[in-house]
This record gives sequence, structure tokens and C-alpha cells, in this order.
Amino acid sequence: MLSEISELLELLEDDRWHDLSRVAEKMRLHEFRVELLVSFLAEYEFVSLDKEGRLVRLAPSVLSFLKKIKSIEKQEFGG
Repeated sequence: MLSEISELLELLEDDRWHDLSRVAEKMRLHEFRVELLVSFLAEYEFVSLDKEGRLVRLAPSVLSFLKKIKSIEKQEFGG
């Protein structure tokens, strides 16, 4: 499950809204599984979820946090 969450967070790093069915397709997971992951992340405010439009995106604070981590990793490990 943790690797699925990590993959989902990476997929959402572009700061755009993503259709849940497209996310499922890109992750090669059943749509229900993606809905469970997204619901979990939304409960803890890691993502914003538009249930009517079936869209998801990273919460601004999480996006900022992930960008800072990547910057630090780049400085420390190169790449």
C-alpha cells in the first residue's frame, strides 16, 4: 500500500486536477483501489478531492513539502 501511495503522490506532483479513472489507468490499478487510496489521503488532507467530478489533486501544503524534499535530495545526492 505504501508504494501505491508513493506512486500516487508522484503522479499528482504536477499541481493539476486528475480524473480518477485516468489515475487508475496510469497506475494499473482497479478504479476502486484508487478511490480507497484517494479517500484515505483526502481524510488526512494530503489531497483535495472533487467527488462530483471524480477529480483529485495534491493539497498545496503537501505539494510544497514534496518539492522541498526533492530539492534537498537533489542537493545531497545529486541528480
